[in-house]
Amino acid sequence: MNVDFVEMTKGEYDSWYRSAVKHTAADLVRAGNADEEHALESISKQFNEALPKGLDTPEQYVRSIVDASTGQKVGVIWYGTARGRPPDLLFLSELWVKEEFRGKGYGTTSLALLEEKARQLGKARIGLHVFGHNLRAQKLYQSAGYVATNISMAKNLQSWHGAKGERRTERALPEV
Repeated sequence: MNVDFVEMTKGEYDSWYRSAVKHTAADLVRAGNADEEHALESISKQFNEALPKGLDTPEQYVRSIVDASTGQKVGVIWYGTARGRPPDLLFLSELWVKEEFRGKGYGTTSLALLEEKARQLGKARIGLHVFGHNLRAQKLYQSAGYVATNISMAKNLQSWHGAKGERRTERALPEV
């Protein structure tokens, strides 16, 4: 299987942008890093700062992932130089494969192509962030040779102890 990264139209970008902001904000809430009231505002601000000129933002590449043999769009990848990160690092901001194409090798193949793109851009490393609850993505990245460089952890005390201190069994982090 081969994939290509293909430039998006403005309409495709706008649709992806709205969806990506919405889903990333939901992940932020699920991870316990923001409340629903502030998550969307926070993520919108981060995306606006990272992509101030949308598709025309220098050193940022938001592309459709296309199956090279069928021409079918199977997902989206966003990578580029990240402000405040080492210059030899290419940062993978988003790798999203449509639900119906997951588990078929598109993520793995996209990561292999991303390595080629990184080398072409003169980068020595690729970095990324993955939410702790996204175990499927973590497994994908680990199988491709990525290793954890930082780990943030939290314990929700309200989930573990009731009003009288008895141990509770609810999940440690809220579901979205």
